[in-house]
Order: sequence, then C-alpha cells, then structure tokens
Amino acid sequence: MAAVAELERGMISERTRAGMAVVKAQGRSHGRWHTIRDNPTRIAAARVLDNAGTLRKDGGMLVEARTLMQILNEADKKAKPITSLGTVRRWWRDGFPSLDDST
Repeated sequence: MAAVAELERGMISERTRAGMAVVKAQGRSHGRWHTIRDNPTRIAAARVLDNAGTLRKDGGMLVEARTLMQILNEADKKAKPITSLGTVRRWWRDGFPSLDDST
C-alpha cells in the first residue's frame, strides 16, 4: 500500500508541475489572487493617494495600515474585504507592487 501511495503522490506532483509550466508558458501567474495587488480598483485608489503625496515618502508609509485598509475596502466593496493589517503591511514592505505599473 505504501508503494502505491508513493507512486500516486509522485504522479500528482508531476501533473501539478506540468500544469504550472503550462500556465507560466501562457504568461499567467498561478496561485491565489492578492487582495490588493491584483485588484485594479484598489490599485487605482492607492494611486490617487500616492499621487497626492499622502501614501508614501522615502520608502515609508505616511498613512496608518488600518486607515489604508479601510480606504482600499471602501474602494471596492464587491471584492473580498481585506481583514488583516498584515496584508497591508506586507504590501508596503514589498514596495507597493503594481502601484508603479503604468497599467
């Protein structure tokens, strides 16, 4: 039984890697959507703050994480709400990905 389970686990792993390779070849990303970075409405709201000079300065965040979380949740009420301050803080520590994109 252990040998069969090990064989099945190996086959699952191969299929997973093959699927990830297909997705990567298509230029898409795999995994869960980021509640901030992958939401155009929230990114647009953050850009408004950033362009007004109230979001960041010299690599630091000028507004509190809780305030930013509330602003982003208000920007897109249809999306899954951000409930963790850690999500906002990680986005800040990562350098606000997607905020500087021209899209």
